[in-house]
Amino acid sequence: MTTLELLRWATIIVVGANVGLLLVTVVHRVASLLWRRRREQVRSALRPLLIRLMVDGVTTLPPLTRRRMTMLEVIATDFLGKVRGEARQALVTLLRERGADRVALRRLRWPGAFGRAAAAELLGSIGTFDHVGPLVARLGDRDPEVRRVACRSIGRIGDPVAVGPMLRALDALRPVPFGVVAVALLRTGPPATPALRTALGDESASARAMAAEMLGVHGAVEAT
Repeated sequence: MTTLELLRWATIIVVGANVGLLLVTVVHRVASLLWRRRREQVRSALRPLLIRLMVDGVTTLPPLTRRRMTMLEVIATDFLGKVRGEARQALVTLLRERGADRVALRRLRWPGAFGRAAAAELLGSIGTFDHVGPLVARLGDRDPEVRRVACRSIGRIGDPVAVGPMLRALDALRPVPFGVVAVALLRTGPPATPALRTALGDESASARAMAAEMLGVHGAVEAT
């Protein structure tokens, strides 16, 4: 086989490979577009169910496939941060009945940081004191985003028991940023005052500074 024939065959192979890659890319994009459209159709069909649950107090749901039930849980989680009062409690009840919090507690120990962060976010949204202990354990997570999400979630739950661990996380080997801890303590509110007063004698200068700052913000006259 001559050099010219080798070049011709090489050209054919390269062109064929490029065409094949192009076809794969097109098929992938079309499939992704169809999947996103289908998902949005399912979400649009499920939203009225959640609205009835929140507004009308409907306690039973029609039979749903496993995939649709999973999507319903995702939408409910998205709604949690947007509603208050009875509507929010209805969503929390739905998620807990479906075992979403139990799944999230298991996911806190998963290898993937994204899964741990998502689990911490969900637990904070559900907002139950029972979840504070596992979230406190994630304040020392090897991934910085997981540590931040865990701290924010603890703040949303508002359990003053976690004040000490959050303050200690400021100077930990794997620290949580000052601003993240500050916001979490702000959300905890006045119930954090006793633990903050105790922290004024902490060995950590960061903990003492944060405690003093938060006591002033909360207007804790007894700490003057």
